[in-house]
Amino acid sequence: MRTVLRPEALAAMPTSLAEWEPKMPTVTSPLYPDATSRISSRETISHTLLDRIFKYSLVKSICMNPYALPALVAFIINYAIAIYVLKVNPRGQANRAYALLILFVGVWLWGEFMTGIAHDAKTAWYWSRFMMSGVMFIPAAFLYFTQVVPYETSLVRNRAFLYLPFAVSVVFLALVLGSDLVIGEVTVRPYGYDQEIREAYPFYVAFFFMCVLYGLYSLFQRYRTFRTSIEKEQILYVLVGTFIPTVLGGTIDLLLPLLGITNIPTTASSLSIFMAAFLAYAVVKYRFLVEPIYECDFRPADVPPRGKDIEAGQVYLVRDGDPYRGLDLFAEEVGRCSQGLCITDKVPEEVRKRYGLAKTPVISSSGGNPKRLEELLVTVRKFIKMAPHGVVIIDGLDSMAVQYSVRSVKHFLLDILPDLETGGSSLLLSYGPGQGLEELEEAIASYWTDSAIKAISNPLRLRILELLEEEGPMGFAQLAQRLGMADTPPKLSFHLSILRKTGLIAQDPEKNYLLGRMGRMALQTYREIGEGISREVAL
Repeated sequence: MRTVLRPEALAAMPTSLAEWEPKMPTVTSPLYPDATSRISSRETISHTLLDRIFKYSLVKSICMNPYALPALVAFIINYAIAIYVLKVNPRGQANRAYALLILFVGVWLWGEFMTGIAHDAKTAWYWSRFMMSGVMFIPAAFLYFTQVVPYETSLVRNRAFLYLPFAVSVVFLALVLGSDLVIGEVTVRPYGYDQEIREAYPFYVAFFFMCVLYGLYSLFQRYRTFRTSIEKEQILYVLVGTFIPTVLGGTIDLLLPLLGITNIPTTASSLSIFMAAFLAYAVVKYRFLVEPIYECDFRPADVPPRGKDIEAGQVYLVRDGDPYRGLDLFAEEVGRCSQGLCITDKVPEEVRKRYGLAKTPVISSSGGNPKRLEELLVTVRKFIKMAPHGVVIIDGLDSMAVQYSVRSVKHFLLDILPDLETGGSSLLLSYGPGQGLEELEEAIASYWTDSAIKAISNPLRLRILELLEEEGPMGFAQLAQRLGMADTPPKLSFHLSILRKTGLIAQDPEKNYLLGRMGRMALQTYREIGEGISREVAL
């Protein structure tokens, strides 16, 4: 038996799940008199929820525009990786710079996703402005990140370089939010809503590619100059991870609209997943890179006072029967609010507990393989470059010579010394007496002797040393006046910089120049050589 519904019965049937819900009375809640609650059956509630989910769910919006899905996936992956990278080393400058970059990338991705699933032009217009707010800062954040991996370059120390790109981004942000000079109204494309480009848009594209290309060029230059394979590998990951998304994605998403080609869906959101994976791997893999930190509770504004026998930029051999003598000197310097890095053959936790080092990084030198020694080299070099008032101790040098060979340790030390000249850190080398490390001592002495001879080979630099020896500490202006160089301060500054790098002179907290211990030894050696030549000529 078949049941046939009449047309009038079909017309009277409900058209949605919500219409099946019976009209139930509403009652006032005794806890919240102003609120009302509907009394309905379990079946009615489930039908209503299903209907609302179908009508307003995110799934339906994505199904309506599947081109928006890559932006959502990229947003989730990028933020998940950024949180992990920041958790690995919250104080790491590279980690923070990466998190800052992904913050703006995330704003762009979420805005692109919401613009893609917008139901009307007005909503798409607001979300397109939100999206472009993140896009405006991506070039500046990317440039900053490229200058701190694996450690900061000299340009980052220049505040003008650091702030200028972000200032330009703020200007573009004001134009995006306060005018239609960068982007205008939204239009419907085959892949969803998209914004129209306006007069100032080409200037942003030029700014984008200037920052990106300079950042990539800087990474390539450091890849060529880095001496260790670890540094080269890390820079290579960053180069590969950023070149394809920024150049290819920027060309498709930024340049093609300028040429009138607007029917191609955006690709940069999908490529950003590729970039995030490579950059995160480059940052996290080398998490052994430590950050300089003060053990004391405050950071001094000026150079902290050193011990009587410790000068900045110098190497000290601590050869004593007491295996903890070198660590005692190191802990004393750290207690004077110097940034410290300890590499020791002892158990790091025991060293921390013995000297109360809660913040100072203490790293074990054990390992025995050449890769570990290279990791330690990169760690020390980065610390010296970044620590303005640092002291580094390599404790148990004799143990390292046994593990890695005397020759390997000698090259390890000779690679550190050039960075030590340009920084303000001191290096303590601690080992027991009679350990047969004469080769290391001779290599270090020969290096500093050659540097000192080159420094005093210039007559002006020799005169500076003699003047400081005769009259004691002097300021820059006083030195310039005594040397007759008041009209050429850059020339004097250049020669003083060379003398400081070689450790022949130093500066006190009042910025006065004074003759260092190495400077006195260099003058004495120079005079002895001169006297020897004079005697030979007389004979």
